[in-house]
Order: sequence, then structure tokens, then C-alpha cells
Amino acid sequence: MIDEPRLAEKYVKDGVSHSRPTLSRDLIELDSVFSLSALESKLVAYVKDEDAASEPFDVSSVPKVSREQAAQEVARTLWISLSV
Repeated sequence: MIDEPRLAEKYVKDGVSHSRPTLSRDLIELDSVFSLSALESKLVAYVKDEDAASEPFDVSSVPKVSREQAAQEVARTLWISLSV
């Protein structure tokens, strides 16, 4: 689902469209989210690494997946936790 008001506020001012190349990129990225398992793993490693505290967490190292894949990942995790 596309958040039309957010896109309009970001790209259209006074009836004039701005930043056309990034609009298509942002629309594509709306369909992807961070892999929760990868994010959790990288955050745990970051928190445990004492040397990492001097630098901000690099979210670009976390892979993105489609919303459908993320939902399947969550369902799989939930199923595993319920079957234990």
C-alpha cells in the first residue's frame, strides 16, 4: 500500500513535482522491509562489540526483503516457537 499523503508532501510543493528520480526509488522501497532475523543478528553483534560503540550502527548492512517474505519469516519463527 502506498502512503499517498506522505509522497505528496515529500515530492509535490505548490503543484510542482520535485525530485523525480528518487520518487521511483522510494516507491520501490516501500514494498521492502528489513529482514528481522538479519537485523536482530546484526544488532546483537553490534551491541556485544565494545569497539563498535564509537561508530553508529550501519543499517545499510541489513538486507531488505519483500513484505511477503518478511511475513513468511515471522510466521515461520512463530510456528517454531509454538512447537517447542
